[in-house]
Amino acid sequence: MTDILTILLKISGRDFHGGQPAGSRLRLNLKEALRGLRDVRFVTLSVLWAFVLCPALAYGLTLVIP
Repeated sequence: MTDILTILLKISGRDFHGGQPAGSRLRLNLKEALRGLRDVRFVTLSVLWAFVLCPALAYGLTLVIP
């Protein structure tokens, strides 16, 4: 049973990661995509979440759930 689940997980992960860039290219052009980088608050919060808060949350969870 776990072998089947492992195979399904690999297939779904590959399809998701392969389909995401294709789908986003259909909806955004480069100018629209770069427009979000001009928003200083958005970029600051994104970097804060990605490099500070999420790792801290993950570390905290490892302390709570051994």
